[in-house]
Amino acid sequence: MVTLSAYLNMVFDEGTLAERIDRVANVGFDGFELYGWDADFEAITARADVNNLEFVYLSGNRPSLNDPTTVDEVVEQVKETIVLAEDFDCRNLNVKAGNTLSDVPAEFNAKQW
Repeated sequence: MVTLSAYLNMVFDEGTLAERIDRVANVGFDGFELYGWDADFEAITARADVNNLEFVYLSGNRPSLNDPTTVDEVVEQVKETIVLAEDFDCRNLNVKAGNTLSDVPAEFNAKQW
């Protein structure tokens, strides 16, 4: 069971994300969290396996779910992220609604999906 995980994009700003895995393990973390889809998931999870780290959390979606013109695109990205998370044994996803948009009606910004 993971007791402490590191947000890989934010810690140890030197090196690739895969290289940071070793450092995360060396300081005593049990798992890691990641933002974005543009990472080298194969390299990251290979290093995580060597270091016995769990892929705890995957976050991120662009564009904003608050923009009515991009909802379909976001929904497709979420579906793709679910597949990605399953492929790399990550059980937790964070789908962001996005910032309140000034040019979007307030009722859409507050809409519950």
